[in-house]
Amino acid sequence: MKKLFILFLCFPVLAQAQTWGKVFKSAQRAAATKPSLTFSASRRALRQARQTLDVLPPTLKKWMDAQQAPLAPAVSSRLNGWAALSNRLMAKETALRRAQVQFFTERQNRPLTPWTELASRTEALAARIQSPVSYVVVGGKEQDLSSFLAFEKLVKTYHQQNPKQKVLVFLEMLPDQGIRFTSPHYAPEPLQRYVQPFAKSRLAVVGIGDTSYQPKGYLVQEETNLLVSAGEAPASVSARSAHMRVQLGKWRKEYPQAVFFIYTTRRAAAYDTQYSLANRLPKENTFVVNITSVRNTRDFLFHRWTNFKQARAGVYAWEDPQWARMSGFDAQVILP
Repeated sequence: MKKLFILFLCFPVLAQAQTWGKVFKSAQRAAATKPSLTFSASRRALRQARQTLDVLPPTLKKWMDAQQAPLAPAVSSRLNGWAALSNRLMAKETALRRAQVQFFTERQNRPLTPWTELASRTEALAARIQSPVSYVVVGGKEQDLSSFLAFEKLVKTYHQQNPKQKVLVFLEMLPDQGIRFTSPHYAPEPLQRYVQPFAKSRLAVVGIGDTSYQPKGYLVQEETNLLVSAGEAPASVSARSAHMRVQLGKWRKEYPQAVFFIYTTRRAAAYDTQYSLANRLPKENTFVVNITSVRNTRDFLFHRWTNFKQARAGVYAWEDPQWARMSGFDAQVILP
């Protein structure tokens, strides 16, 4: 029992080193052995962590609930271990949430000089990707055509501006098969349309999606009663990010001078998610782009103070790296 409990406490480390299939099986075994020990303890730890935060204004409570509300299995105890691991990951982010609230509260009445709208949109954004940047992590809604088209345009624009630079495109939605998809016909049929535009530009596409077992079912947020897919829970984001980082490392050995454009989920491409892919890459070599829509910019903490005045369609970038780290991204593409 003691060994199993120690194993559970080490889950965050395991999530960094293994695929999410292995992490999920470990969580299942621990939950089956002593679910009250693992799940209850994680929920209690997260609640205690939330209590250490200062009193939040009403406009921020929903945002904080979305970031740190305890998760519980929606139907059965089968996902107890997965919920427990997710809760522990969120509890570790308490200090970061406190820093975010303090940072933006202190700046809510200041002119928005660090927030710059790029007049020439994609062209100007691509031009910001300069050495030593070698990882461009783009977070968008998975298999959402509008988000993906914005990613596609950014890659092609950068390639046109830097024709001599080797570029590789990595898609988490594609299975990890260790090969370059130079033709869409080698990709699974439903995903061929995501490979085809790059193949026409002679850009190789690489799948880095984890093909191991994925947890099925839903978790529920206790504060909001919202259902969260087990595949989108913090534990999943952590394990998927770890898998992608390992695969990127292998490709980096083969292409040490190439620029990697990576399309993944918003949480995996976020500085303010500690277990994300963005935070597993070298800080000085990483540039993060968030793709969202006007209605979804409320996910970004800063807009809580501006009443969404800045949440209009366009392409924006931070001039100050501190603002970028606190918001979670270096640039944001807001779709209509």
